[in-house]
Amino acid sequence: LQSSVHSRFLLLLFTCIWGYNIAMRSIVLKTLYSLALLTFLVLPGSLFADTLSVSPSAGNLTVGHTSSIRILVSSPARSINAVSGTLSFPTDRLRVTSISKSNSVLTLWVQEPSFSNVSGTVTFEGVVPNPGYIGSNGTVITVNFMPTTPGTASIRLSSGSILANDGLGTNILRTLGKGSFSIMTAPSLPTPEPAPPVFDIEGGGEELYVEPVLPAVEDAVSTTVPRESYL
Repeated sequence: LQSSVHSRFLLLLFTCIWGYNIAMRSIVLKTLYSLALLTFLVLPGSLFADTLSVSPSAGNLTVGHTSSIRILVSSPARSINAVSGTLSFPTDRLRVTSISKSNSVLTLWVQEPSFSNVSGTVTFEGVVPNPGYIGSNGTVITVNFMPTTPGTASIRLSSGSILANDGLGTNILRTLGKGSFSIMTAPSLPTPEPAPPVFDIEGGGEELYVEPVLPAVEDAVSTTVPRESYL
């Protein structure tokens, strides 16, 4: 009888331990799933979004000094084969000097990148042959700006499209970027003083420094009036 009770006790203990382990595993799995779901919901959508952006998006510029701003494309999850857009900028603060296609992820151009300093726009439209482009922060074009007036200059991608490489040309663009910059006046440089004259002594091959001499002030001349004697 005691042996039977002992066996039942061991079986009950084993059952409790097994049930506890199963319960703990379930709790751990539920916790991990909840954390993964919460992380996905909390992370910004732009992390996984298909975007057109500008880089840098903020900073200080100097009047008369050229600064480069890149337009970037990101499509981390889907292959794309075409990108287009329009960048707007204030003509009273900035002037485009040139556009570069160097290191662009686009290899064929439907419309060559162009700009207008009258309307304040930069336009571009290009494609990527199969298998397309997948990645983040790929360079589309680089715009070289010349700041002209101190103040704040805001630029933005006013329109654009990112077409998926799905055979349908689906526009998957979700976000258009913008930037804001502070433009400062270049510091004025001090005027250099003129160098003193240096003469070459003829025949000696030596240079002689001549210190400038100010014109001498003539000494005052005293006039003595002779004393006249009267008889």
